[in-house]
Amino acid sequence: MRAGKYISCSHCGCKRVFKENETNDLRECMSHNSYKRVRGAIRQVRQE
Repeated sequence: MRAGKYISCSHCGCKRVFKENETNDLRECMSHNSYKRVRGAIRQVRQE
C-alpha cells in the first residue's frame, strides 16, 4: 500500500484489521454489499 493509506473496518472505522486467509477472494466478500470507487479507493455505499 502507499504511504499514508490504511485499511479500516467499514462498520466502526477501526484500523486494527486482521488478515484471516490469504486465499480469500475480494469479489466473494463484496458480493452482498454495494461498493463504488471514490478517487481510486473502494468505498462501501449504503443500500436502499
